[in-house]
Amino acid sequence: MTPELPLRLLAFLYLLSASPAATALCVARNASDSVPLPTPSSPSSNANIIHPSPTRRNPQASAQPGPSFPVAADAIAALCGKTDYPDVCVSWVRQLGGSVGGGPAHDALGVLSLQMQACRAKVDAARAEVSAAVVKPGTDPRTASNLQVCSDSYDDAVDNLDDAEAAVKANDKGTMNSMLSALVTDFSTCEDSFSEMNAKSPQAATDDLLTKMASNCLALASLL
Repeated sequence: MTPELPLRLLAFLYLLSASPAATALCVARNASDSVPLPTPSSPSSNANIIHPSPTRRNPQASAQPGPSFPVAADAIAALCGKTDYPDVCVSWVRQLGGSVGGGPAHDALGVLSLQMQACRAKVDAARAEVSAAVVKPGTDPRTASNLQVCSDSYDDAVDNLDDAEAAVKANDKGTMNSMLSALVTDFSTCEDSFSEMNAKSPQAATDDLLTKMASNCLALASLL
């Protein structure tokens, strides 16, 4: 053996012992060059969970109840506008709820019925008022006598309203107009009993309102 062979063998062995890290740099063929992402950890609690916000209610979805009177308000205002005292007409229709027989008053017959109901209610109140005043201690005889005239006139007014209502149901326009006209006479009779004695009538404001209501009834009756 030549002395060069051991030297070459020693050099080869030295190189092998000096490069063990080279094997660690080998990369599998076709491997991706991207850096692997860390695996997400499971949450330890529900503190970081985002819950969906509650659904907001659509404000337009809720039903809005409509008032009963404005359903026919335009029709009532138009009909009352054909009377001599439209404000009185509309006011009393509203006080009675603006309905006849469970439905809105939307024609002349319905509004007339309400006006007659209102007139009757006012007459009943006036009749009770004067009846109490007649027997009230301290009322002078002349005033008591005049108040009794008013009481009798209010009784007649109730009868005339009954006849007028019957005529409306029978579609008897002649009788209806006669009975409604008689109402105006009834209320003026009460006032005349005081004016003839140059005395101030305690029923002046009441009779004035009742006269206006009777006038409105006549105007509405003419529309039938």
